[in-house]
Amino acid sequence: MKTVIFLIADQATVLNKFAKLLQQQLPGSALINFKKVLASALNAASSSDAKPAVQPASKLLDALLLAIEATGRQTVIIKGLDWYKNPMAATLNNKAALALGSKILFVLSKPQNLNSWMVTLTLAAKNTPTGLWLAEGCACPAAMKPFLAGYFGDTLQASQLTVTHPALKHHLTPTMLRYYILTQARRANLRILLPEPEDPRVMEAACYCERSGIARCVFIGDRKRWEQYYAKKHGFKLEPSLTFIDPKEYLLSYAQQYYELRKDKGVTLEMAKQAVLEPTVLGMMLLKNGKAAGLVSGACHTTADTLRPAFQLIKTKPGHSLVSSAFLVCFPEEVRVMADCAVNPNPSAEQLATITKQTYQTARSLGIEPKVAMLSYSTINSGKGPDVDLVQQAKELLLQENPKWLVDGPLQYDAAIDVNVAKLKAPHSKVAGKANVLIFPNLTAGNIGYKIAQRSADLVCMGPILQGLNQPVNDLSRGCSVEDVVFTIALTALQAIQK
Repeated sequence: MKTVIFLIADQATVLNKFAKLLQQQLPGSALINFKKVLASALNAASSSDAKPAVQPASKLLDALLLAIEATGRQTVIIKGLDWYKNPMAATLNNKAALALGSKILFVLSKPQNLNSWMVTLTLAAKNTPTGLWLAEGCACPAAMKPFLAGYFGDTLQASQLTVTHPALKHHLTPTMLRYYILTQARRANLRILLPEPEDPRVMEAACYCERSGIARCVFIGDRKRWEQYYAKKHGFKLEPSLTFIDPKEYLLSYAQQYYELRKDKGVTLEMAKQAVLEPTVLGMMLLKNGKAAGLVSGACHTTADTLRPAFQLIKTKPGHSLVSSAFLVCFPEEVRVMADCAVNPNPSAEQLATITKQTYQTARSLGIEPKVAMLSYSTINSGKGPDVDLVQQAKELLLQENPKWLVDGPLQYDAAIDVNVAKLKAPHSKVAGKANVLIFPNLTAGNIGYKIAQRSADLVCMGPILQGLNQPVNDLSRGCSVEDVVFTIALTALQAIQK
């Protein structure tokens, strides 16, 4: 994950001076001028009438992400807009810095500017790692010190400029998660199987992935048939680079292989021949035989239709007794991982410990430093009952194996995410108030919980991500959008890279 530092100052001369200072402190870093990126994005937006296959959340953020990637550097400094007497510049700085999860550095040239700067400071400091530097000769008024200390700790002078300030601590925003997933997928450019060519959302997403280099998408079926279908019914051409596999080439050999794999379960050869006619089953057989790195299905099939052949043919990883699911829930300024929301109805303590372990590893793979709350109706020992005991047992089993992991429970949801509630209910917990991985005690709670977040707060929820399978297989919601499919394809590629 790249380190992005957003430099904000009240005057252009101070901004330029400190940009040079910061680059000297960070050899090998790249410098991006936000003003130039903004101008370029506005020009591109005004000159383009074409509608993209996937609508970006923000053209400006997309332009910034492309500029960051184009540097090829691990550390990137963004020189923000000088905002004094320009409220719009302050707003743009804030939106961009918060969305990128940047480490924000403020530089002030005059102490009197602290007052006009107050709104900008408050907005940015809410959940973003922030540091304050005063330009040489600019003393901090004594009355402001307690206020500033609440955000930053000690205020540093220009001569003490350093990027190891304690306030500079990384967290992952939805924009940076999107950037990370798509960048990793593009670098690998893997083959991903999509056994549902009949769904226009899947086909449109596949064409976008091909054009963008996110993945090489593989369908099962006759190319000419689907070219004619989409030209006539939906009015668009398929990307020439899309791959189509003729199922006739594999039906006999895969039927025999399916029979050998499942004969102990009472499957006959005739039953095997019928089974591989189902595109999802044939897709799993193709995946098992190395014809692709992962598989995405479910746009027009139930979750059971996707999971059943995955369990039967792909099976679980060594050392994993079950398959679970996780959702990436994109709150405005932070991504939280929630599990299990789609697979295991009533896990035992051992199974809940396994689900927690799998979800911890998923979070780590996405650049999230996991702080795991195992949820219940009780916080620590405030309530009693078998459901509370189960969560406590699961936590103990997990920490026996991984004693250094930041995992705590049972915790109620408010104690898990709210710092003020955590101080009252779990003052000694290292997780309470800061949790970014939330483990539900059963499927009823998990499924309801993520859907309340998704629908009531209008949040983007990516998933379900299936955890614990030998090879990456992911299930789409039948209500998915084109963008959902694109990110699920990219997530599947990311899982394959890290397998």
